[in-house]
Amino acid sequence: MKPSPNQSDMVTIKNVLKPLIDELIELNCGVKVITPNHPRGQYVFVKLVGLIGNIVETHKAGGFMSHSAKYFCSWCELKNMERTHVKLGKPCKRLSVFSASSRWQEANSTTEKQRLAQYCGI
Repeated sequence: MKPSPNQSDMVTIKNVLKPLIDELIELNCGVKVITPNHPRGQYVFVKLVGLIGNIVETHKAGGFMSHSAKYFCSWCELKNMERTHVKLGKPCKRLSVFSASSRWQEANSTTEKQRLAQYCGI
């Protein structure tokens, strides 16, 4: 997309986004993927969810902690104590986010949930 005053018109934007939208519609319905572990194939579904709002509320809705958590960033693994270095940390990995989220959900006490949330940022 171009910054104003040379903004793209709606037809251009629609044509640029159409292949992505078509792909997301297909993936939403499921695609059979054959791999060495699944030679007969396994269906994969992709859902796209957008969180729009201020950073504090979208972090909460997405299950992330605030800027005070050890891992405060929802995009990378930069630690809170390293944030003055002004560099991007190692990107977050999907499985580590899911694992931390699962540990938090399975915690038996509020104290344990608070400890996990403060440590992991999720």
